[in-house]
Amino acid sequence: MRTWSSCPVAPRGGSFDDYRAIVEHDARFHDLLLEIAGNRDVRAAFARTNCHLHIFRLTYGENMGGDALHEHHSVVEAVIAGDAKAAEREMRRHLTQARSRLAASVT
Repeated sequence: MRTWSSCPVAPRGGSFDDYRAIVEHDARFHDLLLEIAGNRDVRAAFARTNCHLHIFRLTYGENMGGDALHEHHSVVEAVIAGDAKAAEREMRRHLTQARSRLAASVT
């Protein structure tokens, strides 16, 4: 089993390049999982929403994705381990946490 030695660190700066890096990572992460899942229709719909760009626009200058990267790490570890139940649990946790972060930033 392949494991990561450490979780990637989110950009700490507030520059456009930092912002772009986290948005691009987040979009690639979710797109790759949808590709692995094999659902082309959901993948295409997800890509059309550009939701990651909009989410990070709303939260620009806040955490810059640190929490999301740790959650992604947990999902990836479960996928690499071939543990579908853990992958589902970690993805649900990530989506729930992401929704909570977004709700907190717009209220």
